[in-house]
Amino acid sequence: MASGLLPSLGIFHRNYYDAFPLADDIMEPYRPFIDQIAYKLHAAKKKKLDKEVKASFLELFYTNIPFGEQMVQLGTCLTYTTASVAKFFMGETKNIAYPRVACGS
Repeated sequence: MASGLLPSLGIFHRNYYDAFPLADDIMEPYRPFIDQIAYKLHAAKKKKLDKEVKASFLELFYTNIPFGEQMVQLGTCLTYTTASVAKFFMGETKNIAYPRVACGS
């Protein structure tokens, strides 16, 4: 919404019970970062959604990830992505800015 987008209008995600399908669409390229934390927690036998596990997920927003040629906090990357989606819809760009996902780490 901060980028002028309506989160209720999705591109690929459509579900009557989902009020924010656009948010689901935009977050898909960020899923590997969440999956990596979930995998590490599973390997460490962390099965309960307690304060420690929640903190692991929340810390991700302040973690630097590869974005373009630099490392940027994930929370800031989300802002860059939503701004580029808005520019795409307005015809100002043909590219949407997403993080680089490293394989095999």
